Amino acid sequence: MKLLIALDGSKFAEEVLGPAAELAARCGAEVHLLEVVKESESRPTRFISPTAGCVLGAGYEWPRGVPMRSPEHPIEMGVLVETAAQAEERTCCEAREYLDGVARRYFHGVAKTKVMLGENPAEEILDYIELEKVDLVAMATHGRTGLAKLLLGSVAAKLLRARAAPLFLVRPQKLPEWEA
Repeated sequence: MKLLIALDGSKFAEEVLGPAAELAARCGAEVHLLEVVKESESRPTRFISPTAGCVLGAGYEWPRGVPMRSPEHPIEMGVLVETAAQAEERTCCEAREYLDGVARRYFHGVAKTKVMLGENPAEEILDYIELEKVDLVAMATHGRTGLAKLLLGSVAAKLLRARAAPLFLVRPQKLPEWEA
């Protein structure tokens, strides 16, 4: 049996790991860990500022329409030290390290890990299910209904409608305050 566990790097998504690890152990399943990284989230965001003498990290975005050499900005001589391809590679590398850590903690390092790059996590998961002939998909779900489901969408709902593989869904008991 092949068990795919879909994660997104959040504590919420990790709530599936305990129950899925127990299920995998009882069934002797081959475990696959998958994270889909959105291409739009892997953009170059690291700049060196000779005037400030520091590197601005991943939370900094250069204002749209403002040239790099602008007297209104303290980073007038800033230098982009990461290309788009490097940003993509860094983001995927961080996701691989995360999945490798999950594999060690929950599956004694024997789980297969895969990072996929794409804008639609449900479509990427469906592609992986087909490619690897997955028997069961485990993931956490918010269990949204009504308007919230319509506005925010649901990866779990899309997978359920596609009927590519049975789903093992876990809805964490304690949702983050902003989602309750």
